[in-house]
Amino acid sequence: MNYGWLSLIPPLLAILLAFLTREPVFSLAVACLTGVLLMGQGAGGFPELLAKTLGDRDFMWVCLIEICIGILVAFYQRCGAVNMFSQKVKFITKTRKQTQFLGWILGMFIFFSDYFSPLFVGPVMRKLTDRHKISREKLAYIYDSTSAPVSILVPITGWAVYISGLLLVTGYAASKEAAMSLFIKSIPFNFYAILSVIMVGLITLKLFPEFGPMRKAERRAMETGQVLRPGSVSMMSSELTNLPVSEKGRPNIWLNFFTPVLIVIAFNMGSFILTGQARVLNSFMLAAAALGAIMFFQRVDNLSGLMKSMLAGIKGVMPAVLILGFAFAINSVSREMGTAQYIINVTEGWFNPGICHFWFSCSVLL
Repeated sequence: MNYGWLSLIPPLLAILLAFLTREPVFSLAVACLTGVLLMGQGAGGFPELLAKTLGDRDFMWVCLIEICIGILVAFYQRCGAVNMFSQKVKFITKTRKQTQFLGWILGMFIFFSDYFSPLFVGPVMRKLTDRHKISREKLAYIYDSTSAPVSILVPITGWAVYISGLLLVTGYAASKEAAMSLFIKSIPFNFYAILSVIMVGLITLKLFPEFGPMRKAERRAMETGQVLRPGSVSMMSSELTNLPVSEKGRPNIWLNFFTPVLIVIAFNMGSFILTGQARVLNSFMLAAAALGAIMFFQRVDNLSGLMKSMLAGIKGVMPAVLILGFAFAINSVSREMGTAQYIINVTEGWFNPGICHFWFSCSVLL
């Protein structure tokens, strides 16, 4: 059924409420409920929508990745790997510029998942950036605007598989190999991702000034010492961020910090070379299991302690999982209401490549 301009209401409502309330879960939930009501399904259609969406295989795949990442970050916190890394890099993070530059480098180094990079780099860099009064808003900008663009520029990530899959099912490529080859050849033309990574680097090196709300946040952090905006809500729950470091065992930075990261990189690269597809979920499961085993044999924690850390990690990423679930739901609503097709029908008469290039050029200049 074609709902016409009504199909624009749910996504626009979600964006508007997110800006007004700063509560993404509430905003997405209200937008989903509105979409269900507009489709004439009544309030009872809302739980049906969630049941259908959350049972989707793609959502479960991403959700499991998030959970594995939460467990991995919890193990990092518990064994003290984050503190060890902070101590080791003190000599190269003596200034705000050096600290921000390190965050940019880490964002590019952890390139295999746009989910893992923010959840990993954030806790690792938080103590360092707090010490130099760098706002959390800027820290979030640095790792988010680095990890996501880099993920789309590297052919051994989940994004590469997704894009090549789209090329295959839409008929632009005749086989998986041709689709991946086309994706690789298109990388130099992915101007947004390339310019985004470069711009973050320029901002961290102070070769390009902060702008907009980020400038205001930096001024607040420098003048008042408040790295967090008053009233802000963390995307990680306190169960994970406040997880105490174990005082037992003898962990070391090579085994406890670098080994899991190298496992993820090696497993993804190896599976891509051997099978043509990066096994992102498998790599995170293996890395979390390996770090848990290392902590157990180091006597950092017994089995009961490891299970408590696992639960803390799962609880820690629940806010992100909720947002992800409702994002999948609003996408389902838009698909059922024909939002994309309506926009195509309205704009196909005047929206052309020239206009796209014009607005892209304006965004780059701004």
